[in-house]
Amino acid sequence: MNQIDLALFCAEGLAPFLRKELSLHHRHGTTISPSCVVLRDCPMSEIAYLNHYIRTCESVGLVLFETQLSSLDQLRDQLLEVEFSRFFANDRVFAVKGFRFGDHPFISVDLARATASGMSRSLLRDKIVAKANLRNPDIDFHAWLFQDQYILTLNTTGIFQSESMQLPFQHQAPIQRTIAAALVLESQYFTHKRFFDPMCGGGTVGIEALALEQQLSLDRFRSQDFAYKNHHYATEIPGKPESQWTKPGKMRDESLILADSSRNKVKGAIENLQYFGLKSEFRLYRGNAIKMSYLADDRDIPSIITNPPYGIRVKNPKDVDILYQEFARAAKDRNVQEIVAITPRKRAWIAALEDVGYEISLIQPVDFGGLPTSIMKAKK
Repeated sequence: MNQIDLALFCAEGLAPFLRKELSLHHRHGTTISPSCVVLRDCPMSEIAYLNHYIRTCESVGLVLFETQLSSLDQLRDQLLEVEFSRFFANDRVFAVKGFRFGDHPFISVDLARATASGMSRSLLRDKIVAKANLRNPDIDFHAWLFQDQYILTLNTTGIFQSESMQLPFQHQAPIQRTIAAALVLESQYFTHKRFFDPMCGGGTVGIEALALEQQLSLDRFRSQDFAYKNHHYATEIPGKPESQWTKPGKMRDESLILADSSRNKVKGAIENLQYFGLKSEFRLYRGNAIKMSYLADDRDIPSIITNPPYGIRVKNPKDVDILYQEFARAAKDRNVQEIVAITPRKRAWIAALEDVGYEISLIQPVDFGGLPTSIMKAKK
């Protein structure tokens, strides 16, 4: 394999942020869907680079086959022409998983079965008998269907990035780390000197902010190594690459600020930051986002980046509306210039910020673990 195509998959709706991050690494992709960006004609070394450094991406797939899908029967026949045998060695077992976006007369399992059937026929033609193992495969293939656009990839990442980060403290409703990275990229964090998350939970937004700034490799945040290192073709991939990131602003020269009203969450955030050796980069406070009294007379905070509560465990949804309203007033009082956040309570969030004079400059729908939410940016 000389030049290859790579498909980068993300939470649905994150594709614009993924492309923005890629551009900072001097890479430019084509958006296939709100959850997929494809890079064409890449060197093999890109498999390692993208897995190590692209933080808004859930997984990197080596593209094996693409087509406009008309039927599953036709797909089985088309896959017969693909040479899968080059990825099988030493009696390794494989799995095929299906992922669908759109309306179809079949389910994702049917898509995976049709793909596996076509692959098995191709392997038999090459006199290779491959065994399937869905729970613990050596080689993991992903069949993606975006409306009628079918893409078959070899999963080079392994466990998806958001699922791979095991933290000492697990928040009961954690933000996905790829979404946290997107919030940071959308903000002016790299231009301003300061950043504040007044509803920090387990500290994920802060972790992603520093990881992006310092270009920390993702292998530092994974409980399992990248899948490509165990693949037959991996001998063609060089070792850990160096980042080619271009920082879109100047270096921060002050500590970041994290806070939460829960003593347990502040303690948990400290544990998580210490786990990655980042605690010295933060000031942490226990206090609510309504008064922000822990900031004393500090009224010059340019950016707030946060994932506010949205009421899953709140008996009265009006309590969330009140929280948003009082937070917005406190942010205005502290002269916060921009607020980047994600919440499913879009109307309540926008109303609270507009009532105190903020203008909404971005509303990007994002699927947050099956929950329809929006990333929103407000400016003063």
